[in-house]
Amino acid sequence: MSVTKTRLETCFTAVFPMLDAADISTASNENTEGWDSVASITLFMVIEEEFGVHVPEDELATLTSFETIFRWLSKNIADE
Repeated sequence: MSVTKTRLETCFTAVFPMLDAADISTASNENTEGWDSVASITLFMVIEEEFGVHVPEDELATLTSFETIFRWLSKNIADE
């Protein structure tokens, strides 16, 4: 598993502690209880702090799942 994916899983666990580890990789705003606009803002704040990146506002609407966020991070940061 990549370091990026592991770090992103840690971000998801911090924001959605009720998620089982096995469910994190399939988490989305459609299937995750509590993933509302406030949780989205919190999640992206955690991600920005963890990865030292800025997620542009115009991209937030498309980053609605673990997988889409992971793909975005993979394109925008160097995997360690």
